[in-house]
Amino acid sequence: MQYGISAAVLALVLAGQACGGAGEAKREAPAETAVAGGPSEIARGLLRSGNYEQAVELFRKAAEQDDAAAQFTLGVMQAQGLGVPADGVAALDWYREAAGNAGAEAQYNLAEKLAGGVPGRANDVIARGWIERLSRLGEETNPLRVGSDYLFGVDGLVEDPAEAVEWYMRAAEQAHVMSWYRLGRMHAEGRGIVADRVRAHMWLGLCAELGLGDSANWVAKLEGIMTQEQLAASAELTARWKASTPEPDPLPPKGKFNFRHGEDR
Repeated sequence: MQYGISAAVLALVLAGQACGGAGEAKREAPAETAVAGGPSEIARGLLRSGNYEQAVELFRKAAEQDDAAAQFTLGVMQAQGLGVPADGVAALDWYREAAGNAGAEAQYNLAEKLAGGVPGRANDVIARGWIERLSRLGEETNPLRVGSDYLFGVDGLVEDPAEAVEWYMRAAEQAHVMSWYRLGRMHAEGRGIVADRVRAHMWLGLCAELGLGDSANWVAKLEGIMTQEQLAASAELTARWKASTPEPDPLPPKGKFNFRHGEDR
């Protein structure tokens, strides 16, 4: 069966090779796909000539060898129904495979392609959220920013405070102060996690020591309703945390901090 393919789509799938060739590869590219006449190169020739079914077979062979470019191209072909039945879900699976086998720079390139409208991800909430997370791989602030995406329900993600807590905990262990503040507020308000004044006091107390935002006001409110036993428990948790956690990262520049809309993301 033959399919029509626009010049734009053809350029996109042929450019898929950039997804595996930039940056430091997560895994070494198989020698067979790196030399002239390898499955990927032959498949691209077939793709140009419109032999999509044969191209798919060879791209699959290369994809099985962790060729990120082939995996990305299969995603586009799957989404467009080129040589295979159109299937947006399967296309996303191929994009994820490609991301897993690409180096950091290639992952950014892939995210850029996806954000630009790669077939199979338009109007897909899960895909948009994944694209945003992918585009941040390798950044030190990745868990902090992803946590805020979940907390505020932005960047294509459905609001999920419980998921945000998990990401903020990862960021907290890397000494990202903004995650400490978020965790303190969420413990104090019982948002995404069971309300816990002791842990809220610990997190916000750490922030207050650094003069972060309104954390000192929150500490004062909590101390007005906490028992001596709770305050002692907070002090013990704080001491343990300081003994096992790196020095915190620098605070956001003055004027850039926005609690409500996530400028700290």
